[in-house]
Amino acid sequence: MFCYCSWRSQPYWGKNGGKSFDGEPQPQTRKTLTARFVRTIQTPGKSFDGHGLFLRVEPNGSRFRVQRILVRGKRRELSLGSPTLVTLAEAREKRIENRRIATTGGPPRGKRKSKTILTFEEAARKAHRDG
Repeated sequence: MFCYCSWRSQPYWGKNGGKSFDGEPQPQTRKTLTARFVRTIQTPGKSFDGHGLFLRVEPNGSRFRVQRILVRGKRRELSLGSPTLVTLAEAREKRIENRRIATTGGPPRGKRKSKTILTFEEAARKAHRDG
């Protein structure tokens, strides 16, 4: 039994403290996304699958699979693609892969090309050689 009272600073879980009557903790039920739900949802908002994966539905009807992840202490939202291109199983696999990469300290989007800054002389030679 859960009750949020305005005069309490914290939620009140009843006399048994959120446990069943035999003293065992109650299992937490979590709804995950299904392929049918993803196809039929029309209302704008976010529908969560768990472990940072959610489906974002925009007011214009477009849908995106998004992963919220912590990379080097900063929260990021990575787009995993449209549900028409990326299945739910593929998105869940990408979610696990991105979390593994992020925990090792690497960028979850893959290796980025290092940008080298050319000197004026190098840029001039490159421009005249190409042109």
